[in-house]
Amino acid sequence: MQGITQQMDRVMVLARAGKEGIKLRWAPSKSTIWELANKYGYTVERYTLMRDSVPTSGAPYEVLMYPVVRPAVEAIWEPLIDEDDYAAIAAQAIYGETFELTDSFDKDIFQVAQKTEERDHRYSFTLFAADQSFRVATLSGLAFTDAEVKKDEKYLYRIYANIPPSILSVDTALAFIGLSDSPPLPKIQNFRATFGDRQALLAWEKGVTEKFYNAFWIEKSVDGGDTFISITDKPIINAYSDEKAESNTFYKIDTLALDEAEVQYRIKGVNPFGEEGPWSAIVSGRAAKSVKAYAGITSRKLHHDGSATIYWKFPETQEAEIDGFAIRRVRKIK
Repeated sequence: MQGITQQMDRVMVLARAGKEGIKLRWAPSKSTIWELANKYGYTVERYTLMRDSVPTSGAPYEVLMYPVVRPAVEAIWEPLIDEDDYAAIAAQAIYGETFELTDSFDKDIFQVAQKTEERDHRYSFTLFAADQSFRVATLSGLAFTDAEVKKDEKYLYRIYANIPPSILSVDTALAFIGLSDSPPLPKIQNFRATFGDRQALLAWEKGVTEKFYNAFWIEKSVDGGDTFISITDKPIINAYSDEKAESNTFYKIDTLALDEAEVQYRIKGVNPFGEEGPWSAIVSGRAAKSVKAYAGITSRKLHHDGSATIYWKFPETQEAEIDGFAIRRVRKIK
């Protein structure tokens, strides 16, 4: 959800049905909304619009799920900070110490600019942490789980910030969903590995993948696929893409040992609700040793029939590392 760039004054929401019920995950579009909503809270409403595939008669049944959803108090965050990095990030962003404006407000415009920048950073880091952990999103006042749902019903959810209109007018977020409306998460396609000097460059498609997932697990096997072990301690969120704006690929580098047997990799995604998708197809290969020596032409003989014999040298100690030589020529010296 952090990738949404609209600057309208609004709240945006994603909804996902699962075993625990229907999960709602929302985010304000601006840091000003986030700061005010932390104070005034959000309201979550549910309307039953369909039952047994038939629209409900009369006025839809309304349930006020929670009149005020706001960040959990500091005491609730404290035991989580040491065990959950994302909880620590969100707690610091929401409750961390900050400076106060001086009385000479008109002379302190630089400090005002600093405060605005700080608020933007707090907002961004809170949304980032919430994207990586649904528990943290819930504690941050940006998520809610509705466990009181039925299989034969479909609901319209309204989430809005309780900010007085006299302060700021904010559009309401809407989500229409039932328990049967969340299809299985997709397998990541086109996962591939390029093996080089003591490393594997792992790559997968960005375009479709990032619509479903915001983090990834990559596992490696060195025993023919009998056991797989993650290459990172936490889901991967820092996969990089090519510097070109049109790049459609994520990358991750894994370091290898030369004496390792064939290595196998697989990948799966994690969505903003903490759900994990299926494993991809397995890719495999082995580490290669780089060849630092180069071939140098030592002499040549030109023959009357128009042919030529080329002589070159190459270190014998490196010959076992190559398959052979490639010879190329040009017709003009330039």
